[in-house]
Amino acid sequence: MAILLMKMNSISTIINTQLLKFSRQAALAVLLLLSGYPALCQKEISLEQCIQIALEQNIGIKRQALQVDLAEGALKSTWAGRLPGIDGFYSHYINSGKTVNYENYSYINTNYQDGNLGIEGSLPLYSGFSNWYQIRSDKFNLKSEAEKKEELKKTVTMEVTAAYLQILFAEELLGIAESKLAASQEQLRMNEGFYKVGRISRVEVVDMKSQVAQDNLAKIQAENELRTAYLNLAMILNMDNEKDLKIKKPTQMQESLSLVLNDPEQINDYAQANHPGVHSAELFVNSRVAQLDATKALYSPKISLNGLIYSRYSELGVDALNPTAIYPYPDQIRDNMYKRASVNVSLPIF
Repeated sequence: MAILLMKMNSISTIINTQLLKFSRQAALAVLLLLSGYPALCQKEISLEQCIQIALEQNIGIKRQALQVDLAEGALKSTWAGRLPGIDGFYSHYINSGKTVNYENYSYINTNYQDGNLGIEGSLPLYSGFSNWYQIRSDKFNLKSEAEKKEELKKTVTMEVTAAYLQILFAEELLGIAESKLAASQEQLRMNEGFYKVGRISRVEVVDMKSQVAQDNLAKIQAENELRTAYLNLAMILNMDNEKDLKIKKPTQMQESLSLVLNDPEQINDYAQANHPGVHSAELFVNSRVAQLDATKALYSPKISLNGLIYSRYSELGVDALNPTAIYPYPDQIRDNMYKRASVNVSLPIF
């Protein structure tokens, strides 16, 4: 029995040791994840990835996308204005004092309840084509806002490319500064050795120390320029922390770029035919011209076709066929049904 107890205690000790080791490993893994371990968090991104992130996260592009949605909503609303408008209405009144009894058109002084309900509709037939001009204006405005979005995308792409190239340039300058500093430090070490053996004077050693200090200052300035370039790119990408950003250096150019400037007029014609900003301005002008035509059309007469279905009920209602019986509200609504169709003409005078 004692041997069995000893074996059980040994097994329990082994299990507790393994559990303690596993819990330590799990806690270490959690700490690494929460601390943002650099080797796991930071990832190099290429120019194409930077452009894609900027197009998805840039605030200006998001704002312009909302403007496109607003222009599309305005166009749909204008189209809906050509449809007939149908409204239903219902009113219930509690009357007290002297009033008119519409059952026999006499004055009474009592408390009673009555009400009315119905459906009315209106179909615009003619309004000087103002709605058609407004639709035309909204179409041009929608296209203009879409072109502004494309123009903004091109601008953001150019800004990202410029910031990306500025980082590469800053990294090259930093590498040159570090190499120059390392060379100056090595030269200083050699000069100090030469000074000890009497081959050079102390003035040359002091001059070399001054050069090392200047090269160190140039290295610090290059580091600041690199960080500023990363901050600029992070701002364009709408990132909170530039330390999480690390660009991937291109190994080689995929294709050569060449720009031949033959005829300035051809370049101007190409820009006018393909630049989104030019298209956006032209569409905006067309939109405002159509808006002006829609405003002028308000001087024209307006013709509409209207319809009405109406009925009423009253607590004082009396059935003509059976005056002594109770006259229910549903029966009154059915018996008092009224229908009307009309053509309305409205002419603006002042």
